[in-house]
Amino acid sequence: MKTVQEIVDSRLVLRSLCAALALMGMAAMAYRVHQVAIGDIPFDYWLPVSLLGALYAACLFGHVALKGRLPSFMARAGGSAGD
Repeated sequence: MKTVQEIVDSRLVLRSLCAALALMGMAAMAYRVHQVAIGDIPFDYWLPVSLLGALYAACLFGHVALKGRLPSFMARAGGSAGD
């Protein structure tokens, strides 16, 4: 059985990791857009698709980092969003 302090510590670590992943995702997207803007790499049609997917993932990780649970639209029926 976990103690209360272990549960708090694991939640803090999870939120910190999610925040780091969200920040790294946003930085990677900005770097990729910057490379396309200055002409280092050519524009391809998968760039907007990959950026939308990365933005969605960064938003999910950011939400978990800030709120400590998944968004409510991802919750199971009859359960809370953090279950």
